Amino acid sequence: MDVGVDVHAGATWMFTHRFGMFAEYRFTHYDAHVNNNSDFTGYDVTFTAPVDFKATIDTHHFLTGFACHFD
Repeated sequence: MDVGVDVHAGATWMFTHRFGMFAEYRFTHYDAHVNNNSDFTGYDVTFTAPVDFKATIDTHHFLTGFACHFD
């Protein structure tokens, strides 16, 4: 099992009752580790040589846009 983190933070400013603008920051972190001694039950995986793979993935996104709310 691999574990990751996904965090979102944002704000919306409504300049009328129905219309506004928003901004949001998103951060994702994921660590992956695969080796040929792992249990791959249910996967169609064939290794022809010893494999040991580690990866860390970090992403940063900043989103902006307009909001339209309906009653």
